[in-house]
Amino acid sequence: MAKKTLIIFIDALGYDLLKKTSFPPDLLNRTVKLIPNYGFGEAAVMWTGELPEKTNRWTEFQYNPKFSPFRWTRFFPLGIFDILREKFSFKPLKYFDFGLRKVIELITTGSLSESFPSTYQIPLSKLRYFLPVHDWQTYQFNSLNGYPTLFGILKERGIKYQYIGYPKVKTDYEVYKKSREAIKECEVVISFFSELDSIEHWHGKESIKVSKKINELSKFINDLINLFKKNNPKGSLIIFSDHGMSKVEKTIDLMTQIRKIGLKEGIDYLAFYDATLVRLWFFDQKSKRKIIEKLSTIKEGRIFQDNERKEAGLKFKNRAFGDIIFVVNPGIMISPNYFQGKKIFNSVHGHCPPPPEEFAFFTTDQGIKLGAMMRIKDLFNVILNIINI
Repeated sequence: MAKKTLIIFIDALGYDLLKKTSFPPDLLNRTVKLIPNYGFGEAAVMWTGELPEKTNRWTEFQYNPKFSPFRWTRFFPLGIFDILREKFSFKPLKYFDFGLRKVIELITTGSLSESFPSTYQIPLSKLRYFLPVHDWQTYQFNSLNGYPTLFGILKERGIKYQYIGYPKVKTDYEVYKKSREAIKECEVVISFFSELDSIEHWHGKESIKVSKKINELSKFINDLINLFKKNNPKGSLIIFSDHGMSKVEKTIDLMTQIRKIGLKEGIDYLAFYDATLVRLWFFDQKSKRKIIEKLSTIKEGRIFQDNERKEAGLKFKNRAFGDIIFVVNPGIMISPNYFQGKKIFNSVHGHCPPPPEEFAFFTTDQGIKLGAMMRIKDLFNVILNIINI
């Protein structure tokens, strides 16, 4: 029989930030360091227990021109707008770019629903190459690429549960209020608090805004714990995060350096720039050789080698996530990139491998034996064990 369980997932509350919380001492004393996934895609890993190469979920955009929902844009000269946007920065052009993106998203989806990923700052002419697959969509699926999710298992076993969090429930306060209601009705409640991530990105983990948010989260979570224990004295508590963050000390413009090689993007090669890594696809060997030669001279990062990709579970059977991946060193952010554009974060995550400051945490009130550290992929089986399914 499944055990009544409250699962609290806090985005970006790194292990090193636990000292700012006021969680119950018995839970803080049992915390374990959680090693995040390499790069991104933690949600798919922790809700299936499988690494990205198995679920085919990692970064938010995959190379898949055949099935890209934006493939219709290839009939329009959107490259003109990309050139104008790069050369000029006056406000009317920014407003026009924003509006044009919303029109593209509306035509593509038939709505402006937030359940569909934004086009962010991806050049409009490149949208047609990519398929958006956001890992927070995991909660909607019974399985990913044939591997069961926690949500699918709960449904299959007939266990009454409720997932409360982004994107359907957007603010932490809403998550808190709805979780209070769900605790009284469900066997398993999964509460996802997501607002800390953005605050930490823009203001930094030592900022007053982060401290205030953590104080607020502590109050919400402590109240949920007390309510849950009152209603379920023998129930189980699980609290964890997906990653921490490291401070940005330096930025690097990889886009300009690669373009200076003189190759034609979309003909010779294709690149997708994230904040901490660049994925590259090649359409001939000459282009591949030239770009690899250039990347090999950049001291701020390195090409992610095959043995490292295998260890990280990133040896995909297709080209969706790049023929090669260039990763920057901790403390460095790629700018401009296709998410933040030219805006620079105070803190980032997603380095390969993750440095200690990007480690997450796990704790439970159950007396299970865990080491001082575990990988985020191991979380899945631990949760199943605690729920007793």
